[in-house]
Amino acid sequence: MAVAAYVTGMIMFHAGQMVRGYITDELKNSKNGKNSKFHVRTAYFGKGGNLFEWIPKAISDSTGLKYYEDCFKSGLTSEIAQKHISSFTMDTRKEYLKAEVAYGLSAPRSIVIEDLSDSEIIGEDGYAFNGQPLSWNDRVRPEYIFEFGEKMTIPQFEDNTLLDTKGNYLAYPNFNRFLDIYFALIKDWDLFDYSILHQERIGFATKSLENYVKSDEDWLASSALSNKSNIPSDFKFSCSPFLYQGSCFLDEVIIKKLFVKE
Repeated sequence: MAVAAYVTGMIMFHAGQMVRGYITDELKNSKNGKNSKFHVRTAYFGKGGNLFEWIPKAISDSTGLKYYEDCFKSGLTSEIAQKHISSFTMDTRKEYLKAEVAYGLSAPRSIVIEDLSDSEIIGEDGYAFNGQPLSWNDRVRPEYIFEFGEKMTIPQFEDNTLLDTKGNYLAYPNFNRFLDIYFALIKDWDLFDYSILHQERIGFATKSLENYVKSDEDWLASSALSNKSNIPSDFKFSCSPFLYQGSCFLDEVIIKKLFVKE
């Protein structure tokens, strides 16, 4: 339950970030941007989509919907959610869950799909490339991931300045907003002591994140291909640093702390 809640909540939060980026771009380009309203409808697909059924069925439909909506709107930020979201619905069809491949990832062969590697966003504050700060909404370029931890520097922080005056995390603020919602859901389950996860919410990235990225099978595969050609630009793989943070916390903290006996 802890893992299912974490994975689905992280996906919903990042989906909110992606929609936030879309709405932000629309507001800039729209003549009536300040008053624009959006109706958001979400759905989950493929066999992996069954994970989204766990919380509603194990606890209640209302708890599941509220959790997913809270994660999504936190990714949007409260300002965007309040000013520009008219409605939020979450539904799917049972036949979609039986599909081997998610409908959103498939297309007829007659359709030519352009390179979408630049459609993913950073998703987090505090990153920089070649000394130039990157915004949360900047598109990810493969060279960012290839140089992760080197030219692509991860957020730096001082241990005594982790929180601002309002109690918000200064380090990895977007990821920690998601963790706040996740911890609020699981802390009353009495399945485990969630404080052991809370203690790792900052330090895990400093200790593990760079090595985690460069141990990823997709990173290694793309790096091997670029090495064969001796052309660094042949490194084509990209991924949101926010998703890497979330995956690293799952594998290096949640799984090890809850399921691996030291």
